[in-house]
Amino acid sequence: MLRFNNQKIPNWREIPVKPVDRVMEVLSLIVLIGIWLTYLMLHAKAPNMVPTHFDALGNVNGWSNSSSLWQLPAIGTFVILLVSVTAYFVKWANIPVLIDEDASLVQFSLISRMMRVMSILVALLFFIINLMQYSTLINLKVRLISICIWVDIALLLLVVMFYCLKINAIGKRAAFKRSKS
Repeated sequence: MLRFNNQKIPNWREIPVKPVDRVMEVLSLIVLIGIWLTYLMLHAKAPNMVPTHFDALGNVNGWSNSSSLWQLPAIGTFVILLVSVTAYFVKWANIPVLIDEDASLVQFSLISRMMRVMSILVALLFFIINLMQYSTLINLKVRLISICIWVDIALLLLVVMFYCLKINAIGKRAAFKRSKS
């Protein structure tokens, strides 16, 4: 969890947003649109029963009526928007670092950046899972898609670890400098 040393948490307007941050937001939006386009283009062609649950190796172990296919894009939209909004309201982020008063703006900027990267990866995860549901319709190799899911999850974990370590190091460095002076 974020821990604060009795300091003011910057509001969303105080955290700088760089062009690369805007690019990440647009990429996340493009993938989200892709999720809905996939649904809109393939839903009408889907058979009555479609695979909706897969094991870790990509084997189908659950089927549902095609009328339930809207649920994944809807849940994906909610999660992607929640992660994206957290880039602006960083106090919602729950990460295990100490925020240092002297380095807080840099640390909050990095939390914001981490949330944008995560938004892209979460959007890709929902896009891949969405494609997986239509795999029988568009002749996709489910095992390959399953590997993509595992890679995406690994990237999500690596992003969180990288940013948490970086944010924590910045806070410790600032506290060390303050203790030296």
